[in-house]
Amino acid sequence: MIVANGTQEKRTARMWKPVTCLLLLAAVVLIVAVVSTNVARRSYTVPSSVTVRAMGRNFQWHFTYPGPDSTIDTADDVFAERTLYLPPNVDVELLVNSDDYVYTLSLPDYGVKEIAVPDLTHTLRFHTTTSAEIDVRVDPLCGFRFYHDEIMGRIVIKDRDDFPAKYGSGV
Repeated sequence: MIVANGTQEKRTARMWKPVTCLLLLAAVVLIVAVVSTNVARRSYTVPSSVTVRAMGRNFQWHFTYPGPDSTIDTADDVFAERTLYLPPNVDVELLVNSDDYVYTLSLPDYGVKEIAVPDLTHTLRFHTTTSAEIDVRVDPLCGFRFYHDEIMGRIVIKDRDDFPAKYGSGV
């Protein structure tokens, strides 16, 4: 129906105003949600100390990080095989034990060494400093290095910005 003096145009304009407002409101809500998610990611802080279990098994080190509940040996733990990732400038407590043989975990760069024995947990403490990659070499108690791989694992100390994405929120 055609109405004189642009009355139809006015009705159409009034009808689209609420739709336009709803679309703008939805866009604002979406932008706020994306920005707040990114801010939450950036606000993650790595604690000043980290506790990790180091388990010797089949001549390799297996590492267990606490999950979001900050407790080791629960369902939310994070596992890493052969590579222990740590941020710089934290106190580290390694709970060292073994599933099968007697091993030695030696970190000459930090001046620490501990024995891993089945059914017995020893604690190894050190403080990370700068970014580094450290090979954890086999230190066999039997004295026969050529029966084993040279490296049982590796410790990678990376920048704190890389830490949360790889190691779970409990660490």
